[in-house]
Amino acid sequence: MNGNTKLPLKKWKAEHSTLTANKENLYRDYYKLRDDVREAETVKREVERIVNSGEQFRKWRGVDRRSCDNKNNIVKLMLPFLSLIQEY
Repeated sequence: MNGNTKLPLKKWKAEHSTLTANKENLYRDYYKLRDDVREAETVKREVERIVNSGEQFRKWRGVDRRSCDNKNNIVKLMLPFLSLIQEY
């Protein structure tokens, strides 16, 4: 402690306050991102369920997948959204 006999309590308390505030901000950001990811994953699951249910319906009716443009249109509309989900 360079010859000092007293501990720098004021400095430590100030640093503790700063670090605590920073931690609280980081936790707030973390929880927001966690909720956003959960929501994006839910939407992704629902989109996949809808697309797959369409495939199941076409199989049930005996319609060839390649002759159906509906899935391709859905996929084209969802590509920008799906790329955002994959970034998480």
